[in-house]
Amino acid sequence: MMRAIFAFYREQSLAYLEKAVQLNPRPDFIMVHGSCCSASVITKDFFLQHALPYVQEAATLLRKQKISSLFHVCGKSRQWLDYLADTDLNVIDALECPPTGNVDLAEVKKKFGSRLCLKGNISVLKAVFSTPAEVRDEVKRCIDAAAPGGGFVLCVGDSYGPKANLENIKTMVDTTREYGKY
Repeated sequence: MMRAIFAFYREQSLAYLEKAVQLNPRPDFIMVHGSCCSASVITKDFFLQHALPYVQEAATLLRKQKISSLFHVCGKSRQWLDYLADTDLNVIDALECPPTGNVDLAEVKKKFGSRLCLKGNISVLKAVFSTPAEVRDEVKRCIDAAAPGGGFVLCVGDSYGPKANLENIKTMVDTTREYGKY
């Protein structure tokens, strides 16, 4: 049943992308739908058999149209980055750090930073529940790990929910403006 569901999802997603590349004005980038393959809920085998071929096809379609592609995969995604770096993707996010993910941003920057633009890695848990000083330290950690040489977009590792801490969001923005120029 999952194969049938994913085949339908793939067909619909590719049809969406084929229409999106015809928009006028043309988009600067398009997010390749990643919700089908959260690294915390599907197996590596399912990813390799179903999700990765779709990602390759979608990223190649966008590259041929000279439109950048962004792929979002949340959860413990480190084991998939080796495969994703070999596709035509331009940007990978959410690069979640522990405890919700398993991405060491400095290691990923060193290994893939010349191939992919990296986006994310601020712990959502820290962004919501930490003090502003802890958030400031988290922002600096990410900038130090991935900003040198360019190709890094600072943001939370996944997305804010309804408990977003506005003071911490302001701290993220202010710290980035102050510390993150390159």
